[in-house]
Amino acid sequence: MRVFKVYKSKLFKNLYTIYLELMTIINIFTLGAGFHVFMTYCFPNEYHAALLNISFYTILFYTHIEMRAKKLYFHPSFKPVKSFIDNFNKNSEIDIIKFNQVMISTNKKYLAVHQLLLYDFIIFSDYERVTEITPKVNKVLFFGLPKFPLNFDYKACKFSFMSLTVKFNDAKYQIKLSNENENYYIIGNKINLLLISYLLKKQHNIVCDEITGTYELNVIDHNVNMKTFTEKDEILFKENDYTVSPFVYIDTTNMTVLDIVNKASKLQANSDSDGEIVFSYELQDASE
Repeated sequence: MRVFKVYKSKLFKNLYTIYLELMTIINIFTLGAGFHVFMTYCFPNEYHAALLNISFYTILFYTHIEMRAKKLYFHPSFKPVKSFIDNFNKNSEIDIIKFNQVMISTNKKYLAVHQLLLYDFIIFSDYERVTEITPKVNKVLFFGLPKFPLNFDYKACKFSFMSLTVKFNDAKYQIKLSNENENYYIIGNKINLLLISYLLKKQHNIVCDEITGTYELNVIDHNVNMKTFTEKDEILFKENDYTVSPFVYIDTTNMTVLDIVNKASKLQANSDSDGEIVFSYELQDASE
């Protein structure tokens, strides 16, 4: 009986506390609404002018604080704290893509060969080079059978397309390879059926099969040339230009770890006329 009385007393206190807090909120709202009505009807011009001034100076103060905070955040002396915050909040560096979506997210030091058993391509997001001056995250793409461990050194292209439009199922979609957040114009990156299917899903929530999908890719390039490509074409980015070749899909679904290691070991590095490294490999059936 005594335990019940104690419980009843605590419950009453909690309910009374909630009642007082609720009444405080109601009183504040009532006073605010009353003040607003009074000022609107009695001093409409002065009240509206005061609201505009308050809004203006609030936005100005917020902008000033934001600019100061960004300068402090990117200041060299703040680098240890920035690194800690970036590492704490940073997204995964490595995204392994299959079926137009991220299957595995990890970081460079945790990437293992067995994670490549089911993938179409790999995206490396370089967060380390993100600064106030260059806020974009560079996206490095790995297709086919890249040499393992992956080489994460890269250079950005010195050109970009003026427009990319995909015509798919009688509809047209703009594809952005560079925006305020990310950049795909990296030497060695490729535009092919796999990437277009992925970006259609990511940017427009449109499903295009990464194996059997068909589309037209209309490009206005950096020289203002209008060109049309299809899912059978693959565009390779170089430093100042690009090349086009037939697209060959490599399916790793039925491969074992040993298959991937053996096939990747057959990569041969050849230097092109620009001195960049181009990887060629033998295409064999996974069952061999």
